Amino acid sequence: MRRWMWVVTIVSVVLSLVAGWVMAQEGIEYPYLAAEYSTRYTPTLAEWRGLQLTAHWNSPGGLTERLQRVNLTVRVRPHGLILVVVTKPQPSWDTYRGAGRFSCSDEELRATYQQAGEETMTIVEMAFPDISSDDVTIQFFVLGTIVGTWRGGTMTLEGED
Repeated sequence: MRRWMWVVTIVSVVLSLVAGWVMAQEGIEYPYLAAEYSTRYTPTLAEWRGLQLTAHWNSPGGLTERLQRVNLTVRVRPHGLILVVVTKPQPSWDTYRGAGRFSCSDEELRATYQQAGEETMTIVEMAFPDISSDDVTIQFFVLGTIVGTWRGGTMTLEGED
């Protein structure tokens, strides 16, 4: 059942993008919007791939043995990719105490999110197989509060230097 919902979601996104592209090619205007909304725009391949990753992975699912992905977004920037990943602990890893606090040590928390960064990097490499981890920044949140940043293969908790 879940796979079916993914297929429907992905097909809907693709059809919407294709329909928008076709309308832009035909010069269709949107009478209910300002004229600039009818301006043609051709995204780069990197932008398309970033949109594809966001469309496919921006929903709840497993990330690691300890963490679930709530959502994931990708931003393609001139100096690298920036991902925002919102997480929540798996029920078996009951360490989150709310407001960004965990009952585990910083070392355990860092290791947990280090693994999440590595798993997220494998997702990134599906769309960008030749990208270096040095060009990827992943900001991890737990239910809306920043946990830290994974950059260049290293996880740094919020507040650490």
